[in-house]
Amino acid sequence: MSVTNHQQNQEIVYLLARSNFLSYYKYWLLSLFLIISSSFFLYPLWLNGWWGITFDVILFIVGLIIFFRGYFVWYFSYWKITNRGIIDSFQKGFLKQEKTQINYSDIDSVYVKKQGLLQNIIKAGDVFIKIKNNQTKLKLPICRNYLQLISLINERREEYLNSLSNLREKKAQLLLAKIRIKLGEEKFKELIFN
Repeated sequence: MSVTNHQQNQEIVYLLARSNFLSYYKYWLLSLFLIISSSFFLYPLWLNGWWGITFDVILFIVGLIIFFRGYFVWYFSYWKITNRGIIDSFQKGFLKQEKTQINYSDIDSVYVKKQGLLQNIIKAGDVFIKIKNNQTKLKLPICRNYLQLISLINERREEYLNSLSNLREKKAQLLLAKIRIKLGEEKFKELIFN
């Protein structure tokens, strides 16, 4: 019996949904600009001695740091769709991360907005989750498979809500059985039918 309860309480991950890699284009363009500048000005800078070499190396290293920071932020920012709810993980730089967990029962609506030339070209959209009784919205920018993501969230939400109602029904039946035993069959029928 305890094994079944343990398995029911286990979290099942259905999908890790990330933004499109192109949504962090600012990181990629800036790092590309710095690395190319470092390469382009390599010869003239190195002719100027140690300060030119130092400046060139700093340009290159800063370009690499910006690239890896962008990759790090992209990789660790995602929505984790589970059997219990949605976990929104948002990475802010190398050391700061925010995680928010939303139960399916707290979700008011899931929708998508497509805007701008980039989203139309790569056939992507911004997916939003609006939370009940709150103005809070979660956003997953520039998601390519937004229709499948919305469908998955709605399916898991319906499945979760059905399991909650089944659990409540079982608890109510157990409570009625206990009341029947305490009162006895005659008093229970009298209580129910009157």
